[in-house]
Amino acid sequence: LKPHVLVGSLVSVEVVQSHLPTNTMALLRTIRIVSIGGNQVATFADVDVCSATGWETLCQVAQALGFPSASLSLVTQSAVVIDHSLPLQESIGPDGCDDPIALTCVLGPSRAVGVKREHWMMRTNKIGMILGRRLRRHAGDKPFFKICRELDPSLQDDVKQLITESFAPRLKELIHVAVRAAYQPATATALSTPAEECVFKDESFGACINLSSCRLWTSVPDFSIKDVAPESLWFGGDPDPVFAGAVLWRLLDGWPGAAPDAAGGAVAAGPVLEVLFAAAHPDLQELGVAGHLMAELEEVATLMGCAAVAVAAVPHQGRRFWAKQGYLVHATLIEIALQGDGDNLSESSKMQTTLEPGTALGEFLKSKMLLFTDTPLVAKVLRTS
Repeated sequence: LKPHVLVGSLVSVEVVQSHLPTNTMALLRTIRIVSIGGNQVATFADVDVCSATGWETLCQVAQALGFPSASLSLVTQSAVVIDHSLPLQESIGPDGCDDPIALTCVLGPSRAVGVKREHWMMRTNKIGMILGRRLRRHAGDKPFFKICRELDPSLQDDVKQLITESFAPRLKELIHVAVRAAYQPATATALSTPAEECVFKDESFGACINLSSCRLWTSVPDFSIKDVAPESLWFGGDPDPVFAGAVLWRLLDGWPGAAPDAAGGAVAAGPVLEVLFAAAHPDLQELGVAGHLMAELEEVATLMGCAAVAVAAVPHQGRRFWAKQGYLVHATLIEIALQGDGDNLSESSKMQTTLEPGTALGEFLKSKMLLFTDTPLVAKVLRTS
């Protein structure tokens, strides 16, 4: 039975020694996870507490709880927080003499996974710039791109590269996991337990995120809408279409809706579409690749019954782009001065950021979305009733 987990709630974890021969030195344990009300959530059999780390155990607990958006930590009965990097036996200490050994899983606020974009520019090449100018001459006043919802396996590496180079380098592994998940067969993503390659894990941020529901759309030139031979746009007469842009997204469930008198006004109940990453080739951005992708995605989101589309907007040009598309800020990014000895803090570490929701939808987005330290949460409401 899976409990309803709320931020700040507790889940008791019991570690019971298995009945093993003495020559095993009792390294294996059965870990039982139960709710604070005594309901059993999951059982992990034959866990070697001398080799299994606190982080590995925490990831098992996260999976058993359905990968909650809240942060997790394990605490002993002696109020010692389990160290992620150490084997369980070392962290448990004197409590390891108890039978059973009891731990507590504490759920706290969601944690950000670092910055989403840093101050750097994607590399461009002369061929790409010339190609971009050629496309612009032929685009006219009609969309020159078509949206591909069926994924082309040959483009997977190009998708990874474009999105990775459009955002902070530290997010490379997260982006690669999300793209791999999007390329998983529908039968695989429908499983209740996600494949290991669809779960992003980052011990430094305490992140264990299920990305198996990610979807990916790409954008490529559509030569059929112009009386232009494809060969006239390509070097060497190569007719293969250039990969122009991509958007990674997923659906968030559980939004109950907001009444007209709620903060931010009325918003219908229903799923919220979260845009994780949207990127366009820098040489083709002036052709409106990203805007074309988002317009079609919003249309489909409306048909699916989504209440809103939301995104963590990157600084500067990213925020301007989303504002131009009609997105409003629902959770503002604010800076908070850290307490302590100023001489022992670097200038960059004297301040930290946090999100301040200004609407009911913003509260929901903060608890459900993938968060970053440099992005406010913006959204476009699609339905009010």
